[in-house]
Amino acid sequence: MSARLAIRLLGDFRLEIDGRAVPRDAWRQGRAAALIKLLALAPRHRLTRDELIEALWPGVSPEAGGVSTRKAVHFARRAVGGEEAIAVKAGAIELWPGGVVTTDVERFEAAMASAGSTGDVERFREAAELYAGDLLPDDRDEAWCEDRRRVLREGYLRVLRGARLWSRILDVDPTDEEAHRELIRSHLEAGNRQAAIRQFERLREVLRDELGVGPDPLSVALYERVLEREGQDAPTAAERARALLAWGMIHWKRNDLEEAERTALEARALAIDAGLGAQVGEASSLLASIGVARGHWREFLRNELLETVRRTPDVAPFVFDSNLCFTEFCLYLPEGRTEMSGFAAELQDAAATAGSARAAAHAELVRGETELLGGQVEQADATLRRAAGLHRDAKTNSGESLSLERLAEVATALGQRWKARRLLQRALRLAEGDPLGSHLLVKIHGAMVEAAADPAEAAAVAANGERALADSDVCQQCSMSFRMAAARAFADVGDLPSARRHLDEAARISDMWQGGPWPAAVREVRAHLEAASGHRAEDQPPP
Repeated sequence: MSARLAIRLLGDFRLEIDGRAVPRDAWRQGRAAALIKLLALAPRHRLTRDELIEALWPGVSPEAGGVSTRKAVHFARRAVGGEEAIAVKAGAIELWPGGVVTTDVERFEAAMASAGSTGDVERFREAAELYAGDLLPDDRDEAWCEDRRRVLREGYLRVLRGARLWSRILDVDPTDEEAHRELIRSHLEAGNRQAAIRQFERLREVLRDELGVGPDPLSVALYERVLEREGQDAPTAAERARALLAWGMIHWKRNDLEEAERTALEARALAIDAGLGAQVGEASSLLASIGVARGHWREFLRNELLETVRRTPDVAPFVFDSNLCFTEFCLYLPEGRTEMSGFAAELQDAAATAGSARAAAHAELVRGETELLGGQVEQADATLRRAAGLHRDAKTNSGESLSLERLAEVATALGQRWKARRLLQRALRLAEGDPLGSHLLVKIHGAMVEAAADPAEAAAVAANGERALADSDVCQQCSMSFRMAAARAFADVGDLPSARRHLDEAARISDMWQGGPWPAAVREVRAHLEAASGHRAEDQPPP
């Protein structure tokens, strides 16, 4: 066999034999395609029979694995063009033994190595053009290509860094702070101060939404250089508030709570004076985190949220929105339900005094949530309906959406799953496009899984939720209900890899937020998964 077999693995899976494409419908037998992919990625395009069986059918008996391997080889030969396409000899399987095999992965890796040995920017750029996408994107759930995909993606990022292609790095990893800094610096050197400011804002937003952190000191110092650029207009109040908030996050990361609080209070005062609702909300959120770290979250709720309603009711909605995660988390802390019930009553009084419809709606929502979590289901139903109506009158989609999601939890608890699904569809429509969508959508999809009629439907709803949320920036803390529900749903239908993926992510998030019910919930779901997989949870190491 002297023909040339060219295989594309990056961004897609395609084969060409002497320039003639193998049609996609040739791969009706999925494991035949997987066998070709494995051999294409293997050194010298050759694997032992045992290596193939372990990759494609882990845990099966040698006899069953042998039968499956013979079937896969048969269908792969038929797809590629005959018996000679794959050789089976002495316990080894080899792809295209008598011809030439080329893959885009090998070309990229060779170009990457060449660029790395010379450090030449142009060679790095040439290598970057060979990376057409992540390895085998249609096989993301296959364990046998996961490590190779990660290594290639990391190599691609190194290539982009060597090529100084900072914008393309952010296409792959929006949280890459060095890439953001280089773009800020290039805008500054070009005299485009506003573009540099916008880039810093994008950095702050993505770090906050994706990782829950702020920029590091190098990035903030560069931003201050942008603000102080000679010959430019003086920084606006919003720009100065953002710089203060960024420094506040740095002090927070360093556990310097006193300096973090001082900076957050300065930013809040500046924002209130300038009428900057969004920055007031951000400062309030940082102060909330400080309050939790000090064990003073009860005082924070009274002193921050209540005083905001009493003194500056116009910016209170921003404070409520920026503290959504914090308020929801507090409901689950020890004695949290009792404390939040008292907070709701005080907030109701403050709302009446200030004439704040939004604060009144928020108070009713929190009260309904405490009733729901306390098992007062029928009372919660009535309270949450009032909350939904008050939010609708105040034209607050986020509050109405959250009220409807909680009402769906009531309906599920009462066994009225059909009703829960109808409420969740209404909540979903309100959340889509809302500024708080990253918090609301994932909570709604989690409730949809819980409201499913049976295990098969629950797993299908969880899979649909994954697809719906794939291109969204999802709040990690708010994703916990979805992660837990999806892990249970996938475990119940035997999809253990998907169940473990969600459980591992839930465990990671749980480690970031201590003091609530999440560690126990993670252990409970882990036991559920192990039971589904046939193992006793007590035989497993603790999470």
